[in-house]
Amino acid sequence: MEEATFEEMGKRISIQKCIEYLELQRKILNREEYELLSNEFVSQLLYDEYSKKIIACSKPDELTYKDAAIITHMLRDIIPISNIFVKSLHSDQNIKQIQITDFQVGMDGICKLLYYNKGIKIKEYLLNISKMNYSNYSSVISLELNDISLVDEGYIAYSAAGHGFGNEYPRVYFSSGEKIIIKRKENL
Repeated sequence: MEEATFEEMGKRISIQKCIEYLELQRKILNREEYELLSNEFVSQLLYDEYSKKIIACSKPDELTYKDAAIITHMLRDIIPISNIFVKSLHSDQNIKQIQITDFQVGMDGICKLLYYNKGIKIKEYLLNISKMNYSNYSSVISLELNDISLVDEGYIAYSAAGHGFGNEYPRVYFSSGEKIIIKRKENL
């Protein structure tokens, strides 16, 4: 049922595969045919079913997403209403908050974090997201990044911009050496 009813049509199995699954279920229920199935095969089926029950009965501490389309879809609405912080993984630099008012995704999958003030674009940050983690305990989202292979000359690496990070560098890109941390805005 699960594989035949995926929301995305391209991921659904064929009717022939459904028939094969039904035939396998019939064999498992028929005691004589069940004996002919290998223990390894039956153990794998049982493991899959029990693991699904465990997942359905519990709420994980952390969720991890790797599909870029899903990640960017979820981030579109949440980033403009969140506090955004940058943590450098290669230095002792403190976590810095950045101002963001907009989030965009290009055709190449490169994301832009933008900050506008009175309709004028003040800052533009480029990033390429490899993975998103969400902590159920702290409601914090963290983004792990890929390196960006081609960057326009007008951009400076976050690590190089660290000393004069005010409005001195209006176009910055993040690499895998940084982590983006997204937190809910505190009520004022």
